[in-house]
Amino acid sequence: MDSSFASFFGKGKADSSSSSKPQPVVRKVRRPVPSKASSAQPTKSKPVPPTPRKAATPKPIQTASRITQNGNRSTSSAPAPDRDLQRPAKSRSNEVRESHKRKSASPAMPVFGSDSEGDSGEDIGAIRGGPLKRAKIGEGDFVDNKRIVRDKKNWSEDGTASSFPLMHGADLTSKEPAGKTLPAFDGDTEDVAEISLQYPSASQRERFQLLTPKVNDGYKPTDDIIETTRAILTHFLPSEISNTCLDSSTGVPFRLTRSLNHKDVATFNSAIDEFNSLVQRSRTEGSIAEVLDEMKKVPLRLVDRILNQVYVRTVSPRVEILRKYQPFSNNTYGELLSPFCSEIFRKTRLDSSSVFLDMGSGVGNVVLQAALETGAESYGIEIQPNACELAGAQASEFPARCRMWGIAPGSVHLLQGDFMDNEELRTILPRADVILVNNQAFDPELNMSLTYLFLDVKEGARIVSLKDFANGKLNERTRDSVVNSLDTRKETYYSTGVSWKSDGGDYFIAVKDSKRILRFMQENERRRG
Repeated sequence: MDSSFASFFGKGKADSSSSSKPQPVVRKVRRPVPSKASSAQPTKSKPVPPTPRKAATPKPIQTASRITQNGNRSTSSAPAPDRDLQRPAKSRSNEVRESHKRKSASPAMPVFGSDSEGDSGEDIGAIRGGPLKRAKIGEGDFVDNKRIVRDKKNWSEDGTASSFPLMHGADLTSKEPAGKTLPAFDGDTEDVAEISLQYPSASQRERFQLLTPKVNDGYKPTDDIIETTRAILTHFLPSEISNTCLDSSTGVPFRLTRSLNHKDVATFNSAIDEFNSLVQRSRTEGSIAEVLDEMKKVPLRLVDRILNQVYVRTVSPRVEILRKYQPFSNNTYGELLSPFCSEIFRKTRLDSSSVFLDMGSGVGNVVLQAALETGAESYGIEIQPNACELAGAQASEFPARCRMWGIAPGSVHLLQGDFMDNEELRTILPRADVILVNNQAFDPELNMSLTYLFLDVKEGARIVSLKDFANGKLNERTRDSVVNSLDTRKETYYSTGVSWKSDGGDYFIAVKDSKRILRFMQENERRRG
């Protein structure tokens, strides 16, 4: 063991349970590997269209299908629509994430915006080269002092928080057909090493098989392990320990990467053993809880790491079912990337007391991000059945992942249906504080229909869109238009904003203000008088 880690690995404060605490499991499992002569040649991935949005359906929906946070689906009867206010009815209309620009959905590891160099506003160092720096709160940042990030019920050492259903990394690789992966260390042998990794909470450890995919864009357990250790060391330990353990020449992620490059499984296992001991001791001594209790917002890099794990275990293996939809229509468009979504949350002051609604939520990425990053009560509605199926899978894995990391997210509620004709949605709209609509490809008729729907939102609610619903200034000629109850300002997003182009663009934040027209008329009267 490197002497610089002596004070952190095994020689810290006395741990009364050290003699009985579980050690990392390293075992061999038998896995058939085809001979080189018969090995399948890698195939290139086909490009994938963006995740579907809503499809047009003129029929009113009398039942609403809900995907709850545990992934179960429940159906409730809906009363007949209120026709007192006649709204034009029209139905309405994903993925990637670990680089600057999220690409189209792929069976491979997703690409989340901030897990590589350069995200929006969180300069925490080079991912590959040196230690990450803990993000600092700037003067203009919104701080939610009511937010409680730590999930205290999963911090008990009595064993009650230790076991629950979870898709382990080993479960993911064990489903791969023979010949798709190779041992990361042993070459073409039948033995595959398996390790377990300790997370910050008092939960079970996660099992990983030390394999590597033959096709470069497949799931890489060793990358998952290294980036997870980096995130835990960065965000969950006191700075003096974190900085040492993330040293660019002696830190844990560096040693794991070097041992992987040198095919040195013994050194890799030793570094995992030391890491597990450090995390377990830091939790039992209370230092991890202290760090989390000071946290008022989950940093974007940590959000992306957790959501990356959810996505790759639920959506990536089945992403082919999203390929049949027509791209770039009312029903299907691209994805808003996580740095852009984080910027939206900040500018709309979304917090743990807020209600968030994504109208056209696809596989649920933005809904999960809002719940995890801000703690908001988060809703999404999607009409495409296949996207809803994958969203349900994410909603099922999401709470288990949060338990592993010891974080308490906001509640997640995913609905299936047409947002222009869904009775359950109409009970949510009046409560929503922030509403997101990616209307980039919507036709004028659908955009106008949405403005009638927004008559139901409460005063002060913020509506975020890619196209301006008002599309003009308030004047005598337009003063009776329904859109004039929205006070709109234009904002700018940059290169990490959306999946369908590499440069930036404009978006709009409209605030519901029903007295805006009255003030306009009073001002005109004053000028005339």
